[in-house]
Amino acid sequence: MKKGRILILLAILIILALVAVWFFQTQMNSGGGDGTVSGQPGEIAPTPVPTTEVVVLVQNASRGTVLTEEYLGTIPFPQENIIPGMFLSDEMSSVVGRRTQYDLEAGTVLNASMLVDLGETLPLGGSIAALSIPPGMVAIPIPVDRLSAVAYGLRPGDHVSVIGSFVMVDVDTEFQSRLPNAVGGVTSPGKAEENGPSYLTVQVVGGGEGSVTGRTELDPLLNELVYVLPSEPQRARLVTQILMQDAMVLRFGEFAYDDLMPKEEEVVAPPAEGDQPPQDQPPQDPNAPQQTEPEQKPPDIVTLVVTPQEAVELEYMMQRGVKFTLVLRANGDTTPIDTEAATFQYLMEIYNIPVPSKLPYDLEPQLAPPADTGGNSEGTTP
Repeated sequence: MKKGRILILLAILIILALVAVWFFQTQMNSGGGDGTVSGQPGEIAPTPVPTTEVVVLVQNASRGTVLTEEYLGTIPFPQENIIPGMFLSDEMSSVVGRRTQYDLEAGTVLNASMLVDLGETLPLGGSIAALSIPPGMVAIPIPVDRLSAVAYGLRPGDHVSVIGSFVMVDVDTEFQSRLPNAVGGVTSPGKAEENGPSYLTVQVVGGGEGSVTGRTELDPLLNELVYVLPSEPQRARLVTQILMQDAMVLRFGEFAYDDLMPKEEEVVAPPAEGDQPPQDQPPQDPNAPQQTEPEQKPPDIVTLVVTPQEAVELEYMMQRGVKFTLVLRANGDTTPIDTEAATFQYLMEIYNIPVPSKLPYDLEPQLAPPADTGGNSEGTTP
């Protein structure tokens, strides 16, 4: 009994499913009520995009071309993409008679910034390099050599970081001159003349370049004051740090300027009456020395694209003699760089370099003789 009821329920469910499938197919085929296309089940009808006719070029126009109706046409253009300056189809008459500022290709949607009136002067075209500089940036050249230019591996479009090395010395705050100062002593007191200024006679005894100005110290062994003199002038101190993290290489080497120079056309004068026509040149001797082209020197300058503030900083540092080194960044790498400035103290600490102890013994021979001894130094074994 129960088994019969189950079979009846299953039959009812199958009938209902078949009815639902039939109804769904009927609705799809009739395109009824759900935005579908009749005869194309499941395909949604596209919403039409409103367009407006805009003026375009139908043929190429070089810089300075006076536009006539033969150059112009119209195409439908999405209304949501129309920007100020475009010419609509009913404004074509305002385009006729104007000149192009640039070389324009067929199919270009015309904009007011591309055209000038017939009586206006065309602006200067400018350089091609200026087209590669992003808005708000500037280009500035800096000197480089084989080591500072990534072994001459730089190419336009590369991104580099600029490292600067500063050499510092101590200076007198008031004089702004390198220490130690030159010192002097009064050799004879001046006497005041009648109704005149008094004066002192001073003699400079040391200081300046190669100064031997010293200081007094208490000798710990003798317990007496001694006068200590420096063995050499003040040593400069070096610090190195990344100055600019991401600068684009605009040009490696000089820009070509042949287009700025007037072309000298070679004029061949006709032979004068009675002159013999030029004879064929004799064959060249294969053993004769061949003229070789001069060897091309590697670039010693690179032009970088930086911010205006960075350009000011670079110019100041170039005037002060700061040494630059460029390091090449990976293609597409824009990760911010955070480095610590390198000094002698930093290297000793970060690399855990100990200061060698002063021992009462040493190795023989020395690691390297002084450069001015020609190979041997006194007290060393060759």
